[in-house]
Amino acid sequence: MAYTNLDYLEERSKVMPRAQFFLETCKNILDTLRSNSKLLDFYNDTARKVFTFCNKYRSKQEYKRISETLHSHFNQIVKFDKLGEHTGKIPYPIKLDDDKQVSQVLTIRKEQLELALYMKEWTDAHKTSNNIYELMKKGSKKTEQ
Repeated sequence: MAYTNLDYLEERSKVMPRAQFFLETCKNILDTLRSNSKLLDFYNDTARKVFTFCNKYRSKQEYKRISETLHSHFNQIVKFDKLGEHTGKIPYPIKLDDDKQVSQVLTIRKEQLELALYMKEWTDAHKTSNNIYELMKKGSKKTEQ
């Protein structure tokens, strides 16, 4: 029995630096691409890879970290959309009046919500559902006009 725990600890000590490198790399990619509409598919694919990792290894701590990053990015997108600061600062900003871009943002938020519910991260599920609601509310305002 003691050998089993020792083997597990040895294996974990070998794997954890690689996992940390993978997660930090993904976070850097997400931070770099957070507001670029031309690379939104790549942003979503990177987020999916982190979701898959968190789901596979049941890593709630890493999920919380990446989830906070995604919420921060969403808030920045909404802020820039409200202020209209698209000119100059961001080369290809995400515009919430473009149906394709909103659909892509909604897709990754839906996947984030599903994983939050699966991992029983209720606070994050609530934040994500609020993000989805805000996106859908913007879409309904656009159709009313």
